[in-house]
Amino acid sequence: MADSGEKRRVSELIPFYRENGTIFIFFQKRSADAPRMPGMFGFFGGGAEENESPEETLVREINEELGIMLNVSEYDFFGKYEFRTWIAFIFFMRVSKEFADSVTVFEGESGVWFSEDDIAREEKFIDEDRIMLKDFFQHIRSDNSQIIEIFGD
Repeated sequence: MADSGEKRRVSELIPFYRENGTIFIFFQKRSADAPRMPGMFGFFGGGAEENESPEETLVREINEELGIMLNVSEYDFFGKYEFRTWIAFIFFMRVSKEFADSVTVFEGESGVWFSEDDIAREEKFIDEDRIMLKDFFQHIRSDNSQIIEIFGD
């Protein structure tokens, strides 16, 4: 960050799949000694380096955390969220159920699939992520026909 008054910029990914009408999202289980939000569940992604665009940050962070190189055609921008000390750029990507088996989690304890109901029951979700997830699920439900058409569900 350029100065102490500048908010931290992060780019985060929502990898998801749909099965029998239920949406499942792949989350990072943060390690107990993580510098931010230890022991919590949250999105994969992280902070921008100097002069990085949100997309560049996303590609670098996902490569570092999951060992995959994203192509711009594989993900879409969902939204920008501004919080007290940070700004989140949220992207989403339709994946298969086997996604978890095709990546290696290099940061955090593990990767875990959660449905919307699972998220509501789990206490260890980052509060700001819950806000973004509520919007994401609402978007999918309200724009269901477009999501199905785009992703061939």
